[in-house]
Amino acid sequence: MFHTMFNYPNGKKYVSFILSKLLDNNKLLKDMQIISNDVPKNKEKIVSGKCDFVCNFDDTLVTIEMNNNSSIDVLHRNMDYINKQFNALVKDSKSYHKYRQSILINFNNFAFVGKDDTYYVYYLKDRDGTVLTDAIIIINIYIPNLRKKCYNLGIEGLDEIEKFIYAQIEEDNEKLDSLMMDIVKEYDFSVYTFLFTDSIQLFYLVHY
Repeated sequence: MFHTMFNYPNGKKYVSFILSKLLDNNKLLKDMQIISNDVPKNKEKIVSGKCDFVCNFDDTLVTIEMNNNSSIDVLHRNMDYINKQFNALVKDSKSYHKYRQSILINFNNFAFVGKDDTYYVYYLKDRDGTVLTDAIIIINIYIPNLRKKCYNLGIEGLDEIEKFIYAQIEEDNEKLDSLMMDIVKEYDFSVYTFLFTDSIQLFYLVHY
């Protein structure tokens, strides 16, 4: 269903809304552009790869991967994807200024042992937690943890981001309708309008 959400034409506004909250950047609401999901190839590599979803805003690339395989190798592969995107435009020493901020969001249908929160945000940091750079950011979202939190605390126990993500995994239509009403009543009329006019058909397409 995540594949449907990210690739359904009328789902663009809803995706941009989720990402704007997740990345705390409202520019995504108006500036997000969906671009090719082809992974840039190294010269020595012939085999090409495709990401699940890639978008761009202000020269920042956001890559989304949906993962069912809990192997660390899959996460390493995804990291390789964004590393290639990070330096794709750098051809020589005169083009170092073309490095682009690259953000990887992993929607994981599993949870690693010891990771009990719904989502984790990773930067390059030193031992004291000081961020070296935000040029590469990785966000891991653990769907089973979100289901567990909702089961234990109810919808009202979820934070804003979690509610929007949970709306894509709830399979009970009555609960989904209730959740949508709970979500939209927290926002102004313009958001309420686009959620119902553009994205409610996406929810029904996914869940019905």
